Amino acid sequence: MSAAVTNNPADNKEELKAENNPGSEQQPDTPANKTKKPKKLNKRKIKWIKATAGVRSKPSKPIFPDNTLSIVERFFHHSPPNSSQIVMAVATRVVMPRLARHLSVKRLIEIAKLTSAEMYRTSCILDYETHTLSPMGSTAADIRVNYNFTVFENDASPMQVAQKVLNHKFDMKDTSLPCWKIDIIGPKEMDGDGFTLDKDSNELLPKFYMFFSFHHCLGDGLSAFSYARLYFSKMDAYSFNAESLHLDKVPLSSALPPLLDNYINPNFFGVVPAIIELLGQQIRKAKQKPYRLKQFAIENTANTGSESESNAVHQTGIRHVIFDEQFSADMLQNTRHHKTTLSGVIIVAALAAVRISFTPRVEKAGKSLPKYTSWVCTSSMRHLLPNSKLLEGADKESDPSIMEFGGYGGSISDEQFKFSEKSELWSRSKAVRNQITGQFFKSMRRLKLTNYTYRKQALWKKLQKQLDLQEITRSYSVEVANMGSWEYPISKRATGPDDTVTMDWFFGSQNNSFLGARALFSLAVISIGNTLSILISYDMASITEVEADAFVKAFEQTMQKMRTCSDPILLQSL
Repeated sequence: MSAAVTNNPADNKEELKAENNPGSEQQPDTPANKTKKPKKLNKRKIKWIKATAGVRSKPSKPIFPDNTLSIVERFFHHSPPNSSQIVMAVATRVVMPRLARHLSVKRLIEIAKLTSAEMYRTSCILDYETHTLSPMGSTAADIRVNYNFTVFENDASPMQVAQKVLNHKFDMKDTSLPCWKIDIIGPKEMDGDGFTLDKDSNELLPKFYMFFSFHHCLGDGLSAFSYARLYFSKMDAYSFNAESLHLDKVPLSSALPPLLDNYINPNFFGVVPAIIELLGQQIRKAKQKPYRLKQFAIENTANTGSESESNAVHQTGIRHVIFDEQFSADMLQNTRHHKTTLSGVIIVAALAAVRISFTPRVEKAGKSLPKYTSWVCTSSMRHLLPNSKLLEGADKESDPSIMEFGGYGGSISDEQFKFSEKSELWSRSKAVRNQITGQFFKSMRRLKLTNYTYRKQALWKKLQKQLDLQEITRSYSVEVANMGSWEYPISKRATGPDDTVTMDWFFGSQNNSFLGARALFSLAVISIGNTLSILISYDMASITEVEADAFVKAFEQTMQKMRTCSDPILLQSL
């Protein structure tokens, strides 16, 4: 066994950012060149990419008004009432700036109002019947924030609240509050008047936890992350010390996020390639019906006492793993050596963990594990937005399209990925990387086909009737959602810099108990300051706590193995 060469974590910031912030066409999930600027494409390639998705420079025969939801967002908005909702969240532990003299829940909510005033969708109420977004008023003072404060009791409190956040159900017909929420955990003194220190005091304000959660109909994972980034940019010493933030002087943003559906208007010949791809996929399925681990996850009575999927109580369970800067540096060194990516490694490590955690259940059923498996990962369509410069070489962290709050996600998957005890993990990771790169155009073609179908309402309604969410649910072993990266300082000290907040703990997350959740285990990935955080979620009606613990243990061990070993690694050796 040969260990990976250890290098300076700071040298890998650009690479880690490229790995965890997809959005440019040319390499949505491939290794970035160390310290090199994003590649700029020529005008011919940019035109070709946009033609693949059917995107025009200006709206052509728009489907919806700009102050409404997109096609996919409308589907999320009207999810089955008996199902869990699709919730995206970002969590962090805040380290206060040294010069801050005041801290209270009230001031944190006021900062949330300032943040929401700059993002159109978070300053609006969403109408359930029409999907229309209407501003709550004219200034930040008019914004109504749905929030909850919990007193910190012990180290288990944050994860307990996180689980409640992901299982929360918004009242989608209640127009008094928006379908996003803030949860705060801290000392009881934060509530009411909060903490106020003397100007010359050497005392430090306490750390506290914040959770930003959003219904998926408002935006994607990158949107949730963008909101948290904007919020943090406003948490300076002045914001905490000022007597007033003058919310009544801050107007609400009138800049509507672009609806990508309105920029797409394909003809029949433009969607033929996507139709051919789908037909080929159906033919392959007919020849060899996928043998999925899903069939072993339906009758789990360990947590619910239920005997079938139909009457099980679906709740999302979570586990959290975090890898420091040195781990990231070592892992990126090994991924370069094997010509793969960090996302490829995460997917393969998760697939290995699924096999290990499910082995007892499959053996008890008197069957053997399949020789192939399935995975799905998110992709981003933000490079197609009219304000995006990603295809022209813009930085993925600062491009305006990254900070748009809306739904611009896609997905890339493999339903019959060869994976058995004799599989070599580095070669399988490289295969995942090749699949992601090769399928990126397919993802854009599916976007165009969805748009074309919706414009043919008779066809759309027919397809909706045929849609079986139960068939989709947990049809993949793992789903990996890249929720973004951010060059923001991670502090291990009791206090941050003089004027700005930092953080020392964080994660992004999505729930996994709604009807249509695609995977047995979902992994939400965020990197901040070159620290990698992964929140693992699963449906407690399908996965036992013992299996969840086994999955996390196997996942961490596999990740550590691939960090330290650049030699071939067989799955059966784990």
